[in-house]
Amino acid sequence: MNGFQVYPNPVKESAKLILNNPTDQLTHIYLRSIHGSSAAELPLNFASGYYEFNRTGITAGLYILEIQTTSGDVSRIKVWIE
Repeated sequence: MNGFQVYPNPVKESAKLILNNPTDQLTHIYLRSIHGSSAAELPLNFASGYYEFNRTGITAGLYILEIQTTSGDVSRIKVWIE
């Protein structure tokens, strides 16, 4: 099970990330190609209990969204960028 949820997926303009463990905090958000190479490190934007990222400048396609938390957990989920 992933340590977070992302919606909407597919991402049109921006997406929200909600951590499954509310005591954790994000340290990094990475967007990787489906083959694992790094595409971008996304800036952390926190608002009202969730993190948000904007897809500006990211080419449409299938990616792996990877997060790292303060507890040291790393979770990944596939996301489609439209």
